[in-house]
Amino acid sequence: IFDADGDDEMSCVSCVVPGVTATTGMETADIIKKAVEISKPEVVIVIDSLAARNIERVSTTIQITDTGIAPGGGMGNTRTGVNEKTVGTKVIAIGVPTVIDATTIIRDALADNMDSAEKVESYIENYDRQMIVTSTDIDTIIKDFSDVIANGINKTLHPGIYLQ
Repeated sequence: IFDADGDDEMSCVSCVVPGVTATTGMETADIIKKAVEISKPEVVIVIDSLAARNIERVSTTIQITDTGIAPGGGMGNTRTGVNEKTVGTKVIAIGVPTVIDATTIIRDALADNMDSAEKVESYIENYDRQMIVTSTDIDTIIKDFSDVIANGINKTLHPGIYLQ
């Protein structure tokens, strides 16, 4: 699929771990854009955790898209998007919903069990603390999903080494 400088078994791959803006002080999109300018890849693969909108999706799915990703978007802290327009090359985004807003859980749980939707909304507005919830075994979940994603990327980019 990708040019590997004449090697049919291995693609030329680089990796950057840009961190989060709160730690680095730099926008993730800016770091990736500069790496793209230097290395000139055919495609950028970005991997991130996502905020689910439904409890049933937390830690159960892998989302793949060719439209990029908006870091922090699911938490209401939208940063510069990582997409073809912002970084200058094709972007494949892979995300796993690993967190959910507590408000979403409350709304879903009460939606069918309350006589008045207005009471639920009033309660949420008065006591909204922007709490984010994740599974207690998140470390294991992240390890398992990262293995699946890494194996998928390796088999896609290095098909020759998996022929046996």
